[in-house]
Amino acid sequence: MSNFSWTSEQEAAIDFSAKANLLVSAAAGSGKTAVLSERIISRAIAGDLDLSRVLVMTFTDLAAKQMKNRIEARLVKARSDAETAADIDHLDALLRIFPQTRISTIHSFCNRLLGDYLAEFKGDRGEPLLEPGYALLDEEAAAGLLDEVLDELLSHQYALLDDRRHNRLQADWPEEYYSKIDVLLARTDPLDYLSDFDRLSTGYAPGLSDRSFREALKQVLGKLRSLPDYRNLVRRAVNSFAAEVEDFPSQDLLDHFFSIYFEHYKKMKVALRQLEGHPHYERVRNSAKEGVTIQRQLDLMDHAGKLVESLDDISAATIENFKRISEAGRQLDGVSMPAKVADKGSDKTINHNDFVDLMSSDIMSFFYLINDNNKISTGKKQEYFPDVQALFTVSLQEMQEDLKISVGPVARFFELVLALDKEFQKEKFSRNLLEFADFEHGAFRLLQEENIRLEVQNRYDEIYIDEYQDTSSIQDGIVSAIAGDNIFMVGDVKQSIYRFRYANPALFQQRSDKAVFFTGSADTEVKDYLLNLSTNFRSQSNIIDFVNEVFSSFLTREAAEIEYDESQRLYVRPGAGEPGKVSWRILTNTGEDLPEPSDAENDYPLNVLSFTPANEFQRLSLLAADTIRSLQDEGAELKDIALLCCTNAQCKTLRDSLEKQGIPVTGTFGGIYPENLLMRQFEALLNVLDNPRQDIPLASYLASALCGDPLSPAEFMRIRPLAERKFPDEEKPRLRYFHERVMLIEDFLPCEDERDEKIRLKVKQAMDRIKHWRLLARELSNRDLLSLILQESQFEKLLEQSDGSPAGLRDSRRRLSELKQFLDFVKESSFQGFDSVQKLLQRLEKLRKRDIFPDDSDLQSDLDAVRVLTYHKSKGLQWPNVILLGLGNNQVRAETDLISIDE
Repeated sequence: MSNFSWTSEQEAAIDFSAKANLLVSAAAGSGKTAVLSERIISRAIAGDLDLSRVLVMTFTDLAAKQMKNRIEARLVKARSDAETAADIDHLDALLRIFPQTRISTIHSFCNRLLGDYLAEFKGDRGEPLLEPGYALLDEEAAAGLLDEVLDELLSHQYALLDDRRHNRLQADWPEEYYSKIDVLLARTDPLDYLSDFDRLSTGYAPGLSDRSFREALKQVLGKLRSLPDYRNLVRRAVNSFAAEVEDFPSQDLLDHFFSIYFEHYKKMKVALRQLEGHPHYERVRNSAKEGVTIQRQLDLMDHAGKLVESLDDISAATIENFKRISEAGRQLDGVSMPAKVADKGSDKTINHNDFVDLMSSDIMSFFYLINDNNKISTGKKQEYFPDVQALFTVSLQEMQEDLKISVGPVARFFELVLALDKEFQKEKFSRNLLEFADFEHGAFRLLQEENIRLEVQNRYDEIYIDEYQDTSSIQDGIVSAIAGDNIFMVGDVKQSIYRFRYANPALFQQRSDKAVFFTGSADTEVKDYLLNLSTNFRSQSNIIDFVNEVFSSFLTREAAEIEYDESQRLYVRPGAGEPGKVSWRILTNTGEDLPEPSDAENDYPLNVLSFTPANEFQRLSLLAADTIRSLQDEGAELKDIALLCCTNAQCKTLRDSLEKQGIPVTGTFGGIYPENLLMRQFEALLNVLDNPRQDIPLASYLASALCGDPLSPAEFMRIRPLAERKFPDEEKPRLRYFHERVMLIEDFLPCEDERDEKIRLKVKQAMDRIKHWRLLARELSNRDLLSLILQESQFEKLLEQSDGSPAGLRDSRRRLSELKQFLDFVKESSFQGFDSVQKLLQRLEKLRKRDIFPDDSDLQSDLDAVRVLTYHKSKGLQWPNVILLGLGNNQVRAETDLISIDE
C-alpha cells in the first residue's frame, strides 16, 4: 500500500477480495483510476495476484499507457524502498513479469484475440476471412468504401424498379435478387419485394435525392454493429413486429393508450371544477351579455361537460371503449383554442387570461388527444401541450391496416441494412482490412466457440475495466464471455459521453441495480457488489456545490437513468482549501467604451453584450492573452494556467494567437489539421495536378513556393492586362477565367518589358512543373510523387529557414512537423486505398468538413507554458488558474436522427 491517505470507500475497493464482481461507481475526481491501479499493485505485492494473469481494459490508448506507467513507477518505488532481500527479490520478480500484464484498450485486446485465432475466423462455408498481416481501415477510408458499396447496392435495386416499370425484367431476376438480399419476411409474389422497396424509397426520398434514405441505412447499420449477434436480433425483431401487427392491438398497447387517456381525462375533470369556481366564470356563464370570445369559452366548457357525461363510466382498456372515445371525439370537429385578451393590467383582464391558460392546458389537451380534425395551431399546441399526440382519432382497424402496409417496407429496409453489411464486410475482408467494429465482432464470434472461450477465460484471474459507463453492448458481451465472477469495473454513468459511438450506459445501471452494496464483508452467494466513491479530490467546494445543485434539479431515473440522491452526490475532500475566485471578462462589440465597473458580481450590465461571430474567437484570444499577463503580474506561473475551448480547431487558433504574442503554449492539437497553411498549399497543388483549369487552386499554387518563384501581389494584378496584350484592341476576347489568362501567358514569346518578361518566365516555369508532375502522377504513388516534388522545389529547405529567434525556430520546427504529418497522412491514405490524386483530394474534402483529429498525446507537463485544451480533455478544473473561452457559443446540436434504435 502507498503512503497516500485513502478514504474508507477507496480502501474497501482496493482490499475487496471476494470471488465476485465489483462495480465501483466513482464520481468525477474521486480517484477511480488511482484506486484501480493501487488495487492491482497492492494485491500483486501481497502475493494475491499473478500479474501475468491480469487483463485491464481502458477506453483509450493514452489511458492504457498512463496506467502502465503508474503501476510500473509504483513497483519501482516499492523496490527502492524495500529493506529485506526477500522483498527485493519479490519486487524484482514482479517487475520482470509486469510486461506480461495485459493493459490495453478493448480494441487492442480483440485485435490480439483475432490474431491468435485467425485460422479459426472463417466464413459460413469454412473459408478463411482474413490473412495474416491484416490492417486497420481508418474512419475516412471506411466511410468512402461504405458509400461505394451502398451506391452499388441501391443502383441494383433502382435498376430492377426501372426494368419493372418498362416491362424489361428478366425471367431469372429473383435469383439475382436473392443472391444479394437475405429475405427476412418471404412474399408469395417476388414482385412484391420491388413494390415494397418502391414504397420504402419513395417514402424516405420523395424528391430527386435519396440522401436521407442512404443516411438512414448507414445510421442503422452503425447502431446495429454496436450490438452482439445483431443479424439474429434483426431477424427476431422483424418477425416479432409482423406478429404484433397481426395480433394488433395487444393488451399492453391498449393499457399504454388508456394510461395516457385516463391521465388527461382526470386533468380535464379537475379543470372543469376549477374553472366553475374561477372569478372569470361568472362572465362565461352569462356570456350572452359578452362578446364572441367569451361565448366560445362557454361552448368549450359545454363540450367538456358532454364528454364527461358520455365517457365517465369508462374504466377498462378495451377495444370497445377505444371505439367509444374515438366516436365521442368526432363531436369536436373544428374546435379551436380559447383566446386571450390584450393585457391592460386590470383584474378583469388578468382573470380572463388565467382562465384561458387553465382551459388551454388541461381541457384543450384532452380535446386534442381524441380529435385531430380541429383548428388548433401548431404554435398553441407547442405552448400548452407539446407532448400530447392525437391517439384516439383513428379506429384500431384503420391503425392495423396502416401497420400491415408498413410490414413489407420495414422488412425490406432491414434486409437492405443487412445486405449492405454483408457486402461491405466482403469488400473489406477481400482487401485484408478491418474496422475497429470488426475487431469486436471477430472476437465475439470466436468466443462463441466453447474451446476458444474456455482457453481465453482460463488465462485471466482478474479482469479490470476502466470507464465502464462508456462500454457498448458488443464490448460487454465480449467481457461477459471471458469473465468468471472476477470483474472489477469502475465508472460513472453521469460521465457517459460516448453515446454517439454507441456506448450503452444502461449496462452500468443494470449492473448497479442488481448488485448488493458492499459493506465490508462478502457473502459467498452474492456474485455482484457495488461501491460508491463520492469524495472529489479535484475541484473546490464552490464548484462541487454548483454541480450538486444543478444535477439534483434534473437527474432522475426517468429523465437520465439515475436518481441524483445522496448516493450520487459529490463531497469535498477533507482539508480542502478556500473556494477559488470566479471572475468574468466579457467581450463586447458595441464600438463604445464600456461603463465603469459596478459593485455587482458581473463587471458590466447585460444590455451592453453582443458578439460578432466572424471574428469573435480571434478577439477572445487577445482577451485571453491580457488575462494571462495579469495573472503573471499577480505571481502565477504559466504552467499553472489552463485555457479551455469548445473544439480542437479553437484550441489551435488560440495557440497560434498566443504564440504570436510571445506566450508559450502546450496542449493536444491533433495530428492532421485541414486548415493550416501548409495543408492548403499542398491541396491547391493536388487540385492543379488533377485539373489545371481551376482558378483558385491555380492562383494558390502560383502564390506558393512550390511553383519555384511565386508571383507577388503586384504581378498577379498584371496577369489580365498582360494576357490581353496578345490581341489587337478590336479583337480582344473576353477572358473571364484566371486559368485562361495564365495559359495564354505561358505560350507567349519573350516580352520586351522587363516586368512582363519576369512574369512570363515565372508562369512558364510553374506550368512546366505542373506538366512534368502530372505525367509522373500516372506512374508514382502519391507519397513518392510528393517526395519528388519536395526535392525538385526545395520546399523543405524553405520551411527550415528562420530568423534565429526562439519564436522563429519554434515556427520552423512546427512547419517541418506539419510537413512530416502531412507526408505520413499521404502514405497512410495510399495504403487505405486513396492511391490517386483525385481520391486523395476527395479525402481532404471530407476532412475539411470535420474537426481536427485528436492524437491523444499527453500534455508536456514539464514546460513552463500555458495549457490549451478542450473542455472534454480537461477532466476537471484541476489547475490553479482556469480560463474558459467561448461560453457564449451554442454547442448543442439538434437531434436529427430519422430512426431511433432501442436495444
